[in-house]
Amino acid sequence: MQKHVDALEKHRKAAPSETAPVPAPSAAAPSATRPPRTIYRIAAASAQPAQVKSGAPSPSQGTNTSGTAASAEIAGAVAENREAWEAATNRLADVVGVVGTQQGEISATRDAVNQLLAQTHRQAVSFEVSRHSDPTPVGPVTLQFKSVDMKGQLYTVCVFFNNQKCIELRDRALNEVVVFIVAKNQPPLELVATKIKRDQVIGYLEVPTATQQ
Repeated sequence: MQKHVDALEKHRKAAPSETAPVPAPSAAAPSATRPPRTIYRIAAASAQPAQVKSGAPSPSQGTNTSGTAASAEIAGAVAENREAWEAATNRLADVVGVVGTQQGEISATRDAVNQLLAQTHRQAVSFEVSRHSDPTPVGPVTLQFKSVDMKGQLYTVCVFFNNQKCIELRDRALNEVVVFIVAKNQPPLELVATKIKRDQVIGYLEVPTATQQ
C-alpha cells in the first residue's frame, strides 16, 4: 500500500512538469479567427421599380371605367328628364286645348245669358182692381176683379190679353207669384197681390221691358 501511494504521488508531481505550457495569445496578432460581420444595405422604396401584375387593372383603367359609368348615368338621367318634359308639354297642350274649348263654350253661354237677361229685364207695374170698377189695363194685359176670401186671404181675378176672353186666376194667395204667358215665344209675366181687401185687390205685375214698350 505504501509503495502504491508513493507511486501515485510521483506521478502527480511529474504531470505538471511534463505538460507543455500553452502560449498566451498576443495582442498584436491579427484576429484571423473572428467570423466576418454581415453588412446590410437599406435602399429607399422609391428606387425599386413598381411591380404591376398583369391581371390587375391599372389606375388609369379604373378611372376610365368609373368615368364611363358616370357618363352613362348622366345620359340616362338627361333622357328621363327629356321624356318627362315632353310628357308635361303634351299634357299642357291638351289642357290648353280643353281650356280653349271651355272658353268658347263659356263665351257662348255668356252671350246666351246676356240675351236672356236682356229679354227678361222686368219692370213692376202696380195695379188696383175693385169689385165695382171696370177692367183695369195693367201693362200688356187687362185685369178684372172677381172675388176675395178675407179669411184665407185668397183672391180671384180675370186676365184679358190680345182681345181674348177672360183667363181666370182662381184662389191665389197673398204675395204668391203667379206666372203666366200671354203669347207664344214671349217671356212670361208675373203677378203678385200685396194687399187683399173686401172689395179690392192691390199688387203689381212684372212685365219685361220689351213687352212693356
